[in-house]
Amino acid sequence: MVLNSLPKSALAPLIIVWIGTGTKAIIVAGISVALFGSIISLYSGFRETDEEKILLVRCLGGTRKDILTKVVLPSGIPNIFSVMKVNIGLALVGVVIGEFFAGRVGLGYLIIYGTQVFQLDMVLTSILLLCILAMLMYQVLQHAEHMYYRRTGLENLK
Repeated sequence: MVLNSLPKSALAPLIIVWIGTGTKAIIVAGISVALFGSIISLYSGFRETDEEKILLVRCLGGTRKDILTKVVLPSGIPNIFSVMKVNIGLALVGVVIGEFFAGRVGLGYLIIYGTQVFQLDMVLTSILLLCILAMLMYQVLQHAEHMYYRRTGLENLK
């Protein structure tokens, strides 16, 4: 909870000191923005698994692995998809923050550079590309979710 409440831009100098600049720092920044909230959301979703189903698997001699793979994970699929949809935007924000501080390439770097040299077209183009990228990633995830529900026969329950 504490790490999730910190502004991720405040962690950027620490990331640069620990990891250095470049691609690794940008990846860590992207992960740090999305990871902590995801863990909390996924944990809450998994805790909402029907206790009677877990009890049934235990009564039938199932192991903890069986409970996880046959009950908890399948019942958490809708939650996993929703967390992934939210994290598309969060991860992009993290990557852009990483590029602000540690990058010499990328859209985040172009936004900062374009702002510094007063090239608004560079800034707006970078923002537009980020929007298009986020939309495409969301559409891919939406398609994967649709295919999952169709394959499992649960499309009407969604």
